[in-house]
Amino acid sequence: MIDWLRGRTTQRDQWYELHTFAILGAIRIAMFHFAGAIDAAKINQNIKLNEILHVNAAEFAMAARSPAFIVYMLLIPSLYIVLLRRSTIPGFIFDWLGFWAVVNLVLHFVKINYLLLTDSSNPRLLIGQVVTYLLYFAFAWAWIFWRVDCLANGQSSRAVKLEGIDSSARVGWFDCYHTSFMALLKIVHSSANGSTFVGVSKFGRSLVTIHSFMVFDLAGIALARFYQLVQNSI
Repeated sequence: MIDWLRGRTTQRDQWYELHTFAILGAIRIAMFHFAGAIDAAKINQNIKLNEILHVNAAEFAMAARSPAFIVYMLLIPSLYIVLLRRSTIPGFIFDWLGFWAVVNLVLHFVKINYLLLTDSSNPRLLIGQVVTYLLYFAFAWAWIFWRVDCLANGQSSRAVKLEGIDSSARVGWFDCYHTSFMALLKIVHSSANGSTFVGVSKFGRSLVTIHSFMVFDLAGIALARFYQLVQNSI
């Protein structure tokens, strides 16, 4: 199946793509449990963010996002039914889901930076928020790089490739997942090795630069935060 906006895809690709968005949705729902991390974040001394904004983050998150997630939870099973009937799903539906995933990726990146740069009266909520975001980060970037590679109709139009992987072949789902998670493992273990994303075109290099910046940012503030928590516990 060829979509001029997505390149060549198969029904198997759609199964993997749908699995990815189902997982991303599950992770976002899990994030609701740790939404109170912002309320527990202190700007200075005993002043909490919600005392300045006059809003409870957990309650606001549920009120503002619950309707969207109800639609999401209805949509995902419907798409599975379509694939089970051996039909294909229009590509623009996946792209809208991808747009939703990227928006959440950026918004929660800002949130995680804020949480890791402020004191917290509830480390459990902070750790939960960070862990769920890292999982979301890995799956979202795996989809982004796979989606960009789908547009390549030939080697000359390729935007990204995986170092150490046959560059003449399309980037596979497993390779995208593996490389995305290996990038996160390097946060906690500098000797972790494996393939890495490499930009081929200007757009690809820009995309890899953004990904690398986000990984290094998360690594820096996470290590600094971990050191701070250890110091406070001594």
